[in-house]
Amino acid sequence: MRSISLATLVCTRNGQDASESRYDTSKLPVGARRFARAVRSHWSIERSCHWGLYMTFREEGSRTRDPQIRENYADTM
Repeated sequence: MRSISLATLVCTRNGQDASESRYDTSKLPVGARRFARAVRSHWSIERSCHWGLYMTFREEGSRTRDPQIRENYADTM
């Protein structure tokens, strides 16, 4: 292990400030700018993949509210 990095996400959700911290380790020596680019790049790919799933399977439009029914439904996909 050559580097330990901390990324803190700060955003507003439902009108309230929220923050989340993530720690990463790497075998490579990484500077702050390179690490920030890598984190942003990863999450932009993640968001674009999830957008496709939401549009294809209409996950956001699901009216299934009971937690057990949601789990059962997800297992059939």
